Amino acid sequence: MSDRIYVLTDKELEHALNEALRPLEARIEQLLLKIRMQEAKANAKALGFREAARYLALPIAEIRRAYQDGRLRALPIRGPHGKILFDKSELDRFYEEHHGGKEEAHVGDHVRR
Repeated sequence: MSDRIYVLTDKELEHALNEALRPLEARIEQLLLKIRMQEAKANAKALGFREAARYLALPIAEIRRAYQDGRLRALPIRGPHGKILFDKSELDRFYEEHHGGKEEAHVGDHVRR
């Protein structure tokens, strides 16, 4: 058995590397698409401070204080320009815990009880 040393040209080496990386690039693209879809889905039901205040029919200052005090948790992702976002289910939880859920608040086109 003889030991052979293969010498590749730059072009052959580049081709071999491109072939080896192609499946990884495809997987990265799939993961990036999945992340973008998850962010879009989260942003669709995520609200900033102003929208959260409107949704709960509460003063925006109360929403800000609740966030700063840790009574209201933001989503782990940020919106455009680093905007803090809240999930509607978290806003509902906050409202139920801190406002008893018995009051009626007219929010948008529905009544919050």
